[in-house]
Amino acid sequence: MTSFLKKRPQSRVTKFKTTYNKNSIITMNSRITDKLFHE
Repeated sequence: MTSFLKKRPQSRVTKFKTTYNKNSIITMNSRITDKLFHE
């Protein structure tokens, strides 16, 4: 049980990191498209 609890936060962090990276990429793409559409 303790090892299970110890492993949980780590996976949560990696999950957050991956979602954050995906979101940042999406925002970057949207910014690029915004520039293209505004020009």
